[in-house]
Amino acid sequence: MAKNTKFVYAIVLFFSLFLLSIEANTGLRCEIDEDCPRDVTILEKLSYIYKCFDKECIVFTEAP
Repeated sequence: MAKNTKFVYAIVLFFSLFLLSIEANTGLRCEIDEDCPRDVTILEKLSYIYKCFDKECIVFTEAP
């Protein structure tokens, strides 16, 4: 019984994170890459790069 509960909990957690990541977009319109926010580096380990794709700013991550 406990294994079933843990499994259901893990599935609910996975799907909630999946749905959250789908809904998390910048919503910024652009024509070229320079219209998007500047690139951001956090703790020198992870970089967020904004690119214009299909007239919307999309965030990409890049590990240095």
